[in-house]
Amino acid sequence: MILTGPSGIGKSTIAKLLLRFYDPAAGTIRLDGIPLKSLEVRRLRENITLLSQQTLVLPDTIRANLAYGRPDATDTDIIAAARASAAHDFITALPDGYNTRLDPSTPTLSGGQLKRLTFARALLRNTSVLLLDEPTAGLDPSAANEIITPLQSLTHNRTTLLITHDPALLPYADRVVTLSGTESGSDAQTVEGRLLSAAREL
Repeated sequence: MILTGPSGIGKSTIAKLLLRFYDPAAGTIRLDGIPLKSLEVRRLRENITLLSQQTLVLPDTIRANLAYGRPDATDTDIIAAARASAAHDFITALPDGYNTRLDPSTPTLSGGQLKRLTFARALLRNTSVLLLDEPTAGLDPSAANEIITPLQSLTHNRTTLLITHDPALLPYADRVVTLSGTESGSDAQTVEGRLLSAAREL
């Protein structure tokens, strides 16, 4: 499902609600029919992968970055995830391949390549629920287009909430929920109410 709407309307807030960074003041959010409040936070987060708008890179090798969410992953697992994310070819083209060290302050890879590494990391983690916050943010049109196929591999057979402003991604969703309106103390339907209504669609 894609969640879209203007900046500041609360799209990222829904992701935070689903991960129980905080709970709604009213209403109930359910996952597979189970109220989130009845789930242990640690158990809930073990079954959800969040890819934030900011691409997170660890000061370590590409191999360590990919296996961060699953330390027991074998080289075969890592390479399979990289291939599915269209990352294997550019990784092996580097002088040190999967042993190439990444430094967040001096990126070795382009923005699109780093996105594909995060997709591979999420594939390795292999959770049933995926939250993607603006996966094409900061990418030029060419780079954004290059991650479409890896993105489809990542979301295949997973419950996915994709938060985006990018209209190019809308055709790939089975459902689109648009948040709209402005916050006003006199409104019968507050922003919080709109967020809960959209969250119930999951």
